[in-house]
Amino acid sequence: MHRCLLLDEILVQILHWVERSTLCAIARTCHAFNEPATALIWSRLIDLWPIFRLLPAAATTWSELGSDKVDHDGPPLCITRPLTPEEWFTVKKLSERVRVLRLIVTPTPTPYTVTPKSLSFLLHPTEQDYLFPNLQTLSMQAQVTPESRNCQDYILAFLRTLVRPHLVSLDLYLDGKFYASPNALDALTSSTNVQSLRTRETPLAAEDGSDVFVFPVISEFQSLVTATIGEGSWKLLTSLAQLKKLRELSFDLCSSTSVAPIPPTCDSFPELRTLCIYFETLDMSLSFLRWALLRKLMSIRIISTDFGRTDYSIDLQELLALIPFHSSLLEHIEVDLSFSRPHQPVPWVLSGSILAPYLTLHNLRVLDLTLAPRSYSPMFTDDELEQMAEAWPLLERLCVKAYDTGWTLPTKLTFGGIMGLIKHCPSLVTFALVFDATKIPKTTISNVDGSTVENRRIQSLDVGNSPISSARQVAVYLRLVMPALREVSTCVRMNQMHKLMWQMVNTHLSAS
Repeated sequence: MHRCLLLDEILVQILHWVERSTLCAIARTCHAFNEPATALIWSRLIDLWPIFRLLPAAATTWSELGSDKVDHDGPPLCITRPLTPEEWFTVKKLSERVRVLRLIVTPTPTPYTVTPKSLSFLLHPTEQDYLFPNLQTLSMQAQVTPESRNCQDYILAFLRTLVRPHLVSLDLYLDGKFYASPNALDALTSSTNVQSLRTRETPLAAEDGSDVFVFPVISEFQSLVTATIGEGSWKLLTSLAQLKKLRELSFDLCSSTSVAPIPPTCDSFPELRTLCIYFETLDMSLSFLRWALLRKLMSIRIISTDFGRTDYSIDLQELLALIPFHSSLLEHIEVDLSFSRPHQPVPWVLSGSILAPYLTLHNLRVLDLTLAPRSYSPMFTDDELEQMAEAWPLLERLCVKAYDTGWTLPTKLTFGGIMGLIKHCPSLVTFALVFDATKIPKTTISNVDGSTVENRRIQSLDVGNSPISSARQVAVYLRLVMPALREVSTCVRMNQMHKLMWQMVNTHLSAS
């Protein structure tokens, strides 16, 4: 054996790249390999079945419970009686090795889950604080039904044993009819060192009928860096805005929540860099952008589905104007209204002037605007597109499209604007634009040194419902300026002749 393998630090780095089945074989190879390999085997558990399997006297299989369900790894086990001191010692020693634990708790046995009753037998009457003492990452999802109301006490008690001050990542979902006391989740306040949190704000029900929230005081989590919150409220969003270290936030704002609060007197989201937020209406989107301060934001994604209105073009224009107002550091911008259903008779025009404020975002890498079908149309000229390209030298993706249906024709963009985009954005990987492909330039544009302007990064692009007259000539020109291009996609609803011509372009590209 090479001497470097006798150093645990080197050996552990190598073993991190080994599959679990191979680790089990390595652990049996020699004494030097046993401890590092065994530690890695038990460092990550996707459920408690590996521990239950080592308690044959206390564990019962599904088949013995009358279940006919079969899994390719064998039926998971259920604990059916309190553990003996020897069995408890085994669980305790194994749990000390676990760093990452995933639990799915269900009232009845299902693949890769644990029952609340099994959890109850793991709760030692005097030594609960020593169960999983080194746990750093916890993912727990628990489901209860009205018939299994007594099981929730086991779930919450076991959760309290897992939540420790040194917990770094917490993924917690409590589903179904939980009936909790107001102080049932006080143990979560001891996890204030958590840096990554994933949960939803759906409240539990207290005995008196009032709501009990899983994280009532989110502002105490001052170490939080990343948060993913489902079904949240303005109140919770306001608490998150106070966190000094929060850098990434994904938030689903419920439509039933009240209107936005008064803008904060101090900076909100002072260190936020990445934001993905879902709203059911554009009014809520605007309320958030008027309320929040996002001065260091680098990436923003706004998703909105507004089904109840016939025309929200004015709000959409204000929304697009507010985004660059917040931060000059923006690199990634996505606005997705693809599932909205407006019905205004006159299409709204997205002109170059509306996007003029974006010309100051010189670090922009992605601009993706996906708007509702049959209602919106761009009106860029070649000069306006080239001006955008000059302002965004780092651009990697430019998508301005309407979901499913393409734009209202005609379009003022031609191959001239596309060539300006390729010339000034050498990092461009793809784009989605509607342009007039009926007039193919006789020559390409050249660089200062006389070489042809081309892009070897683009392998696919989306032309929507772009009009086209000659498939072969367009394919030749596209391959000339984009040698790596392999596929051109179109929208679903478009002129069938144009669609057929673009399909022929794809045939020519794949053949060349």
